[in-house]
Amino acid sequence: MKKKWVRPIISALTVAGIISGTMVPVSAEEQLDDETIQMLKSDGLSDEEIAKFAAYVTQESEFEKTTVTEPNVVSDAHDSDAEAAKLPDSAITNPAGLNKRADDGSNNRINLEQDDSASDTRMQTLNPTETQDNRVGAFYQKFGPSASIHCTANHIGGKWWITAQHCVEDDLNMIGFIEQADGDFAGIEAIYQKSVDDDIALIKVGSGINSGTFDLSDTKANIGQTLSVVGYGAVQPYSSKSTFEVVEYTPDIVYWDKYGKITNHYYDLLRTVPVLPDNYLATEGDSGAAAWVGNTLYGVLSGGNSTYIYHANAVSHLSWIKDTMKRNNSSSIAEKYRAFRGGIAQKYPRYNGGTNYGSLGVGSSIGSS
Repeated sequence: MKKKWVRPIISALTVAGIISGTMVPVSAEEQLDDETIQMLKSDGLSDEEIAKFAAYVTQESEFEKTTVTEPNVVSDAHDSDAEAAKLPDSAITNPAGLNKRADDGSNNRINLEQDDSASDTRMQTLNPTETQDNRVGAFYQKFGPSASIHCTANHIGGKWWITAQHCVEDDLNMIGFIEQADGDFAGIEAIYQKSVDDDIALIKVGSGINSGTFDLSDTKANIGQTLSVVGYGAVQPYSSKSTFEVVEYTPDIVYWDKYGKITNHYYDLLRTVPVLPDNYLATEGDSGAAAWVGNTLYGVLSGGNSTYIYHANAVSHLSWIKDTMKRNNSSSIAEKYRAFRGGIAQKYPRYNGGTNYGSLGVGSSIGSS
């Protein structure tokens, strides 16, 4: 089936920051075949704009040569509880008024067992102190001429970021980007999910982010171990930190919304409870955030309620992660064009998707074993 191209907003192609000042237009014929050029022209691109995209393709082709194609995996990486509370040296903690963003997390399944209107109560359940970590980014989706935070994503090497499956299940072909707290961003080239029963997904992006990288463990987190989470929760326009103690392995979990409708049924998770030093629950927008110790990622935040938080076990999906990265590191022209458009969307106004598209509301969750 021929790929359907969606018409971009052409005037945005020259926005500063999307096309590097050092990117000199090249002949489109040097990088793009006749069919692709005609496709772009049918989208309304001028010859100059097509040449700029061809230059972008050249840039991305060079970037692709430098990227790793598999995650770094560590064995028996469990650190002490004292280390669990520490951020890496690369993290910037509590910068005053830096990079405040609007967000919404409208695809999250977190349950606080409170009405969405009770914002004064919900604020008390989350860390009000900004914490930045350059291994973690906000995952934005384009909605018309604006962009909204979807969830949180985490860098695991090269082009690849890991998040929760429920963050992408509605639209694997979405246009979007990942953005760090320091303003670095990269457009999304492709999204991969293992299955609808596993709350884990991979996002492949283009160049643009200078990011730290999480290691993956080949061993599950220990019961009683403290894991850190830095996520872009919907209550605040920035990322903040929580710490959770692993209390058990959960074979499966059912999520439903406030209307009693089942939204997801996932398998193989870690069940945790908030503990010191950052004894705060997670909320909408935190979905997809890594649960980690030191530099080692053990889980991906899935959902929860006012007592427990659940995380997909990353180690259970290690073979799929490695295979997906290895098989799909090279990007097609269509994927590069998608990332290019995602970069354009980074300049759009930000808004709270829950306000504009209707919030999922506060649901409930029950685990069965």
